[in-house]
Amino acid sequence: NLDRGWLVSAKRSPVAHHVAVAGTGGGVGCTTTAALLFTSFTQRTGRAPVLYDRSAGTLGARLPEGDDVLELDVALALHDLGAHAIGAGVDVLDDPAALLVVVSPLTPAGAGACDAVFEAAERRFGPRGRKRVLGALVPVFGRHRMRRRLAEMDDAHGPETIVAFPR
Repeated sequence: NLDRGWLVSAKRSPVAHHVAVAGTGGGVGCTTTAALLFTSFTQRTGRAPVLYDRSAGTLGARLPEGDDVLELDVALALHDLGAHAIGAGVDVLDDPAALLVVVSPLTPAGAGACDAVFEAAERRFGPRGRKRVLGALVPVFGRHRMRRRLAEMDDAHGPETIVAFPR
């Protein structure tokens, strides 16, 4: 059961932007993606975002320098939701300052799961909800012909909303 109390408290806090990272399944790289985003935000601005980890998560352990920081950017929150893209991931979009990064395998099934999150966001929040979702498709073992499928996703969701990471 995912603790959603962070969202309620975050809405009342001075945090101006929320980036939630959610996977379409377990082991797709959600926590690693959140750790990379944390490191990137921290290196780029010199301040670290407020960090939320799913219960019993391992996000802090995946940070190269740990989660101790000199300065915190209280205007930016980063949350690792784990494998909850279709439920809690879409729920974070209740907050108008939230952006959802959906991590999914770079496979036909992973692309379909990512599409389902975009569609759920649009059903619930309209076109604006869809525009606050970013798909991150990560390579997995095996060979998957994805060029045509990625072009279809670009057409459906917009060319800047899908990132397919190379092997």
